[in-house]
Amino acid sequence: MTSLREMYIRGGVQMAATAAVVAGGIGWLAGWRYGHALITLGLALYVCTLFPRRAGRSWHTTLAFYAAKEAAKSYEAGQFEDAAAAVASQVGHLRKLAFIRPDESKYLGNALTAQWNTLTKLGRHADALVVAEEAVAVCRIVDQGRPPLDRALELVECSLSEFPDEPAGASADELLALRSQRADEANRLRARSLAIVAERHLERSEHDAAHPLLEEVTRILRYLGSDEKLVPALTELGHCRTRLREYEQARASYGEALAIAGTLDPVDPEDILGLQMNLAGSARELQQYAEAVRLDEAVVAVLRADHQSESPHEKSLERLTWALTTLGDDLRALHRLEEALAAYSEALELHRAADRPGGVDEALPPVIRTLRALGRPDDARPLEDELSSLRKAPRPGTIYTLRIPTSDEAPSEG
Repeated sequence: MTSLREMYIRGGVQMAATAAVVAGGIGWLAGWRYGHALITLGLALYVCTLFPRRAGRSWHTTLAFYAAKEAAKSYEAGQFEDAAAAVASQVGHLRKLAFIRPDESKYLGNALTAQWNTLTKLGRHADALVVAEEAVAVCRIVDQGRPPLDRALELVECSLSEFPDEPAGASADELLALRSQRADEANRLRARSLAIVAERHLERSEHDAAHPLLEEVTRILRYLGSDEKLVPALTELGHCRTRLREYEQARASYGEALAIAGTLDPVDPEDILGLQMNLAGSARELQQYAEAVRLDEAVVAVLRADHQSESPHEKSLERLTWALTTLGDDLRALHRLEEALAAYSEALELHRAADRPGGVDEALPPVIRTLRALGRPDDARPLEDELSSLRKAPRPGTIYTLRIPTSDEAPSEG
């Protein structure tokens, strides 16, 4: 809204312009040689009062442009005092432009940065600090995002470094946050780079070379608190340690990954399942079969529920029978033969229900061995006969058909 003062000024200028036009017209009619020029001046002045903001904008933009050119020329020539004066003129015009058109304030930030550079070059750090603080304020008002504001804060930080006893003021916390943010970004980039190099080593089976890199990746991600990325990194580290036969360390990696995966939102059941199987594998290698059985049972419960659901996994049968067989193996290692037999038998019945002779062929031997270990040869004998008949049965082969062409298709004799 136009202020009362501005209205008075505009009215006064318009009255003066009108008087100039009238006086010029009278003078021109009377033969005065400057009458026409006075009319032109009065009309131009009156027109300017109709568009004060546009005229002011063009005026200050033009002067700021030429001042910037002069400042750049002086700076390149090493005439820093002249450059400081020119850039100060540029900043002054841009301030006035921002007052007329607040949306043009975005140009002021760059000019203030140039002024800070010139003042710093001259060693006028106190003046440079004032300019840097103004640049921060302008960046907050314009709100062009974090990068310009971060650069302005860096100017403040650089100027404050020249005054070690000067309190940082309200910018201290923001400067600290900026440094922390940049450190985190650098750490994320480092973690990504290390993970890429480690992956290439793993592709070449160079597990000794990949191991320290993966350890560093997990250390960085743990520090950053990137739990979603830490779970796969720990899993990969566990795989690498397993291949290096460092089963205790692999178990620690899988265990940490499992604990973190359970806290994510949402929890991925497949991730939990895979980590439980990996953890069971590490416990098995360490001959900690009781722990392996506990994890196996949890895996079997999940896979059994999936297999019995309305929309099971496409390989639910294979996954469940494999888990049951693994559970049976771990139970046999603990000499819990009855429980092992139950697990093996369930896997066998699943293959039979699905009419999969190949699966039955694989599931019968552990059942037979367990029955004989329990001293039940009579129960084992029918299964042995079944296994023998399965293995003697001819496997389906390729059938070739001889097709005799009809008389219409027979080649004609020359």
